[in-house]
Amino acid sequence: MDIKTLLENLHEEVSCSVCLTTFTEPKQLPCLHNFCLHCLTGIQRNSGRHDVITCPECRKESQVPGGNLRDLPTNFRINRLLDVLAIKQCSSTGVKCRNCDKTRVQSFYCFQCCTFWCEECITVHNLLKANKDHRALALKDFEDQDIEDVLKRPAFCSRQGHEKKELEFFLQVKDSNDGSYKVSYFAKETGRCQTVVKVNEAAVHGSPFSVQVSPRQFRLVLSLSQQGSSPEMLRNPWGVAAIERNEMVVTETDNHRVQVFSSHGTYLRSFGNIGDKQGEFNWPAGIASDRNSNIIVVDNGNHRVQLFTEQGEYLSQFGGKGNLDHQLFNPLGLCVDDGNIIIADSDNKLIKMFSPEGHYLSKLGGEGFLTFLFYCIQSGKYLIVSDYDEHCIKVFDRNGQPLDRTVNGPAPPPWSIPAQFRQLFNDFTTNIQVPHTTTIQPCYDCMAGGTSAVTSVVDLEGCNGSALVEGMQKYEQSINCMGRGWKT
Repeated sequence: MDIKTLLENLHEEVSCSVCLTTFTEPKQLPCLHNFCLHCLTGIQRNSGRHDVITCPECRKESQVPGGNLRDLPTNFRINRLLDVLAIKQCSSTGVKCRNCDKTRVQSFYCFQCCTFWCEECITVHNLLKANKDHRALALKDFEDQDIEDVLKRPAFCSRQGHEKKELEFFLQVKDSNDGSYKVSYFAKETGRCQTVVKVNEAAVHGSPFSVQVSPRQFRLVLSLSQQGSSPEMLRNPWGVAAIERNEMVVTETDNHRVQVFSSHGTYLRSFGNIGDKQGEFNWPAGIASDRNSNIIVVDNGNHRVQLFTEQGEYLSQFGGKGNLDHQLFNPLGLCVDDGNIIIADSDNKLIKMFSPEGHYLSKLGGEGFLTFLFYCIQSGKYLIVSDYDEHCIKVFDRNGQPLDRTVNGPAPPPWSIPAQFRQLFNDFTTNIQVPHTTTIQPCYDCMAGGTSAVTSVVDLEGCNGSALVEGMQKYEQSINCMGRGWKT
């Protein structure tokens, strides 16, 4: 994202999705979602649990280190963006000086200290011999390149006594309680690497360790591929989603039903049959679950959306064929954002948002704006849409404004959007391949930089089956100290 676009969307980038205000003491959960410390504290207090916290966005439960939320990691990028926001707003609000804690409009930023100084204290800062190579700039003199320098500043170690040391690598260490430790890390490069382990500067037995680092790979962990109409069998599965109890729900366009499987692939139950009455389907397509574990299904042929309990009991519906705001015309994909239901209304060439009760709220798109919508995903502050006819992925902000982040796919049109796009777009990555024959829809949120991502996959053309794949590029070694790797 260029600086101009970033600054235009800066408030959205630094807003907490719980309190809807600017982050204060932002903390990152293992699922990579970020929230204010005081927001997480309130969530933890209301839950009555101190060792586990549930993410308010993806509902994933995570362990709280030592039961103390303050020990959760801080997102360095958000801190940098908060500094940029302070720089842009300084002329009206001022910034707090690191030294005297006074808030002043006439302030400076030191690129090495990564903090603000008032006009009086910067003189003292500049007189110190240790700061002779520091670069300090008045906030009123900041230009775009200076903003980029703030965003690119190095991350520093959070360990006490190491605060001024740049973070060189990140790994996780697990004590095996037998004199050995398991070190897990992600390598930046592929190829043959060496891991050197030292204790008190002396190499441990077996060090250096040789590791062959391969590109990210996926391995099949579960497959449901029997074609047919009996329970457990599938015929043209279209959509897949995960619900609260680690269960997987799948829509079948040819069998006009929804089937529910355990995370191990065991058939549990199904509901629906062909028809236009309550609880019946005509080509069910997109599927998702809300915060109450209700199952939401796009009933494409009946031009409506139906809601069910997790047991498959009918609750309500909305839509109906037409081009009015509350109507739908060949809807396909859907996703859920803070309880609201977002629909890819394909033949109306619109993305529509409805309340959890099915009341129309807003729309974006239209003729000449979107052509043939297949799927949509709400990713943080962005809405990502696959446009089948234009062979591309389009990205919109919360206000429905298109961002300069359209990703052109290969020649075949995109059916859907990989769950991996969540993190890729958050990291502003544009080197993305768009799938054609395989529809990949978000089942469990991808977790970048630390754990494996589990993604539900439905094969739209071919085997008439479902599968779970697991992305792996994590390397572990059992050693008796922390290790560091480099490429040979």
